[in-house]
Amino acid sequence: MNRGKPRAAAPLARFVRVRGRFHRSVHLPHDWSAPHDPGDYLATPALLGLAGQILGELEQPGGTRAWTLTGPYGTGKSAFALFLTDMLATTRPGHPQAHGLRERHLHGTRPLRPLLVQAERAPLLPAVLNALLDSGVADRALAGRARRLLKAPAAGGTAAGVALLAQAAAGSPGGLVLIVDELGKYLEHAAREPGEDVFLLQQIAEAAARSERPLLFIGILHSGFGDYVAEGAGARRAEWQKVQGRFRDVPFSLPGEQFLDLVGRALETGLGRAYERHFDRIADRQGLREGLGRSGLRERLFACLPLHPAATLVLWPLFRSKVAQNERSLFAFLTSHEPHGFQEFLTRETASVQRAPLYGLPALYDYVSTALGMAVLTGRDSRQWSLIGHALDRVPAAAPPLARDIVKSIGLLALYGGAAGLRPGRDLLHAVFDESGSGDVDEALALLERESIVVFRRHSKAFGLWEGSDVDLDAAFETARGQYGSEPLHRRLLRAGRPRPLVARAHYVKTGTLRFFEPRLAATDAGSIDRALHEPTHADGFVLFLVDVSFDEKARDKRAREISRALKTSRPVLVAAPHAAAPLRRRARRARMLGVGGREPARAGRRSGGAAGGRGAHRRCTPPLRAHRRPHPRPARPRARSGRFVLVLPGAEVHPPSEAPPRVAEPSFKGVRRDLREGSIAAERAPEPGGSVDF
Repeated sequence: MNRGKPRAAAPLARFVRVRGRFHRSVHLPHDWSAPHDPGDYLATPALLGLAGQILGELEQPGGTRAWTLTGPYGTGKSAFALFLTDMLATTRPGHPQAHGLRERHLHGTRPLRPLLVQAERAPLLPAVLNALLDSGVADRALAGRARRLLKAPAAGGTAAGVALLAQAAAGSPGGLVLIVDELGKYLEHAAREPGEDVFLLQQIAEAAARSERPLLFIGILHSGFGDYVAEGAGARRAEWQKVQGRFRDVPFSLPGEQFLDLVGRALETGLGRAYERHFDRIADRQGLREGLGRSGLRERLFACLPLHPAATLVLWPLFRSKVAQNERSLFAFLTSHEPHGFQEFLTRETASVQRAPLYGLPALYDYVSTALGMAVLTGRDSRQWSLIGHALDRVPAAAPPLARDIVKSIGLLALYGGAAGLRPGRDLLHAVFDESGSGDVDEALALLERESIVVFRRHSKAFGLWEGSDVDLDAAFETARGQYGSEPLHRRLLRAGRPRPLVARAHYVKTGTLRFFEPRLAATDAGSIDRALHEPTHADGFVLFLVDVSFDEKARDKRAREISRALKTSRPVLVAAPHAAAPLRRRARRARMLGVGGREPARAGRRSGGAAGGRGAHRRCTPPLRAHRRPHPRPARPRARSGRFVLVLPGAEVHPPSEAPPRVAEPSFKGVRRDLREGSIAAERAPEPGGSVDF
């Protein structure tokens, strides 16, 4: 690689290369015996911490000697096993960080002899015995016993095989390390075969714990032991989980930041000032600045050039998803020469002092849809991938290429941007297409919106692909605004549903007489109030909410008192006026224009924000009416968010209606006032006759 900075235009491949020798998969025994350079392994801080933990336990007399590494496909578990083998089985490990760990924990000790097994859907003991014979650690007598056990495995059983393993560890100067890759395949075999059992693994773990010379076991699998048992075999699953308890299980997965470290370390670059200026300009844009708030993230993304920062942030959730296989798919992307891949980009693009091309989101979409093929059309995200393809098919032929690239970018960001803190807003799209200019991006977005290919969602302040059911709410809202009538507010609220009655609970507790008040909504004119109070009812009284009041606070209280004194009814009436009617009007108007109130009364209150006298206004006033035996409907109620009411109490004593139970001679309004004090109707102060109280 040319480490000089690009001056004259030259292919990017001269200045960027991928470190190491990475494959789509690792075969542990074969790759250990073949010539290789252990120094190419990219050890992240999490992996170095795990390796140090294993060595620390190994040097302790009673430390853990049986481990399982559990993680999804392609996370680098087998490559990590090669790294461990290099560290444990050689006196001078080829990897510099492995050498440092060995010097720190195992200085002066002899290396362990490696037994590396690639498990298959077959019994495990023969594979372990064959690895023991291939290692050369067994003497002639021990090797003879191992061969006889291979010919007649039923003769000695698993106990004889584990005894041979323990004797081999005792006879080795440094001990043994047994690493079983793809241990899950053996568990799949054991789950299908009635005669097989995982008791062999328990015996190995127990032998490792008792061995005087180190006998270290490391199993690599994708799920816990119990996950390999068929559904319905609860007892067997519990037994297998108990066996796994003999091992220390370590989840094997890299966090997002260390995934970026892995990408940055894999790329060895010699880029110049042009890339620094280009990166600073992109990273300082508003759309990306929000996603770069985490500590050290800017430096990590700079190390990943010439990958665009937005594309780099999407790599982690993309290759962690079901369509890919984690780090395996990452290094396949970085090293392969497949169409639209990273290597093709390095070969095709040229860099100079004035030009610094970046591998962006459109190219990443093209690579994934080409290299992964049908995998993107299966699983949880298949619908979104199909949606991107459908949107691309609808882009007009005369549209600029930038329009198609924007559709690809919005689709990828909608799928994976959320996990990286990116949303496809206008500012982020300007950063993604920094070289195209903001004007061209805005023009392409306007074209896509006119063609109903993308929509801008105000609630998330981001663009999304049109899904066939999107509605232009702004246009529909403006149309409804023109059709909106002048219906009084109290009628609009009643259409949403009547509020539930209020119970004089303290009065009921003291006297045993159940009395309830029915909320009524009205305007301030006499006709509206008269109609509200003379509807047939079984209630003992009313709470009259004057929801059309629009006076200031002083005039409002005065008008409410005037109405309270002027009322001529046989039942007690509590008059309530809102502190501010304007919020009620706005919410009722919006609910009406959205077409909610009239068609779906049960949902209208929840969506419209509520009405005066609704659930929010009465939630603190009284519990639900459960003891009332008279037939009374319980309609859905709008939820009140519009604040407080002023309650005006009449000044005269109120006597019960004639149908009240005779055991109470002269019930007065004091019971209701007591409810106000004691919490059935929440009050800030005890009311006086003719006074007002907030609730």
